[in-house]
Amino acid sequence: MPYLKSPYDLTLLRVPAQHLMLVLLLPVLLFACDWQDQSKSDWVVRVDDHYLSREELVNALPRRLSPEDSTRAADAYVSQWLKDHVVLSQAELNLSPQRINFEAQLRDYRNSLVVYTFETELIRQKLDTTVTDAEIARYYQEYQRNFELKDYIVRVRYIKVASDAPKLADVEAWMKSEADDDYFKLVDYSQQFASKSFLEEERWLYLDDLLRQVPIRPEDKLDFLRGNKFVKLPDGDYLYMLNILDYQLKDGVSPLEFVKQDIRNIIVNKRKREFIINMRQDLFETALKNNQIEYRTQ
Repeated sequence: MPYLKSPYDLTLLRVPAQHLMLVLLLPVLLFACDWQDQSKSDWVVRVDDHYLSREELVNALPRRLSPEDSTRAADAYVSQWLKDHVVLSQAELNLSPQRINFEAQLRDYRNSLVVYTFETELIRQKLDTTVTDAEIARYYQEYQRNFELKDYIVRVRYIKVASDAPKLADVEAWMKSEADDDYFKLVDYSQQFASKSFLEEERWLYLDDLLRQVPIRPEDKLDFLRGNKFVKLPDGDYLYMLNILDYQLKDGVSPLEFVKQDIRNIIVNKRKREFIINMRQDLFETALKNNQIEYRTQ
C-alpha cells in the first residue's frame, strides 16, 4: 500500500554509528550459514565444518605490506582463526542444537534496537523538553515527601590557599563579609592564589562532599554545623577557610534548589513515557484503520 504521512515521521534519522553497525551486521549473522557454504569452494584452512575462505583471509590482511610482512600477518591471522574455531567447534559439539540456535534472539534484539533507535530519534525531534520554573515549583510542592534529605547539606564559601599567600587577613574578612564588592574581591583572589575554592553561594552541597575537601573530621556533624559559622584551619603548607552560610538537617525536606535538576529530569522522563505510550497507541489504531493489520481467520 502507498506510504501514508504520519505525525511520527522523522525529519532525518541519524542512527548512532554503533547502532547502525549492529543493525547492518545482524542480518549478516542470521545468514552466516549461507555464506559458510559458499566459502567451502575456496578455503585455506578448516576446523571440522568451519572454513576460512581465501577471500576472507585476503580481506583481513592490511594493504601495502611487503611479501615477508604479508606472510607473517597471514600466518598470525590463520593461527588465531584456528584457535578460535577449535574452541567454537568444541562448544558446538557439547551444546545441544536448541542451546546454540540464536536466530530468534538475534531477530528480537535487532527489532528492539531498531524500535529503540526510532523512538530515541523521535523524542529528540518531536518532544518539548522545556521545563519552566513554575512547573518545577508545582511538582516540588505536590511531591515534597519524595525529597527527604538522606544527609546534611550546606551552602558555603570555601577556599584553600598556601599558608604564605598574600593578604590572608583580607581574605578572611572577605570570606565573612556579605558585601557584593568583597565577594567579587574574593572571587578574583581565588582565581589567582587558591589551590581549591568553592564560591557558588546558592548551590547546596552534601556536607560529606565538603568534608572530603578539608582536614576536618567532626565526631558529630550536627554539633559541628551548629557550633561553627566560620572555620580557619592551618594544615602543613596550606590554610583552609570555610564559611557555612546555611545548612539543612538530614531527614528534613530538601530545598527546592537542591533538587531542581532532579525534578526537571523527572518531568521530562514522564513526558517521554507518555509520548511513547501515545505514539504506540496512535500507530496501532492508524494501522488498523488503514488495513495494515490482518488477522488470519483460517
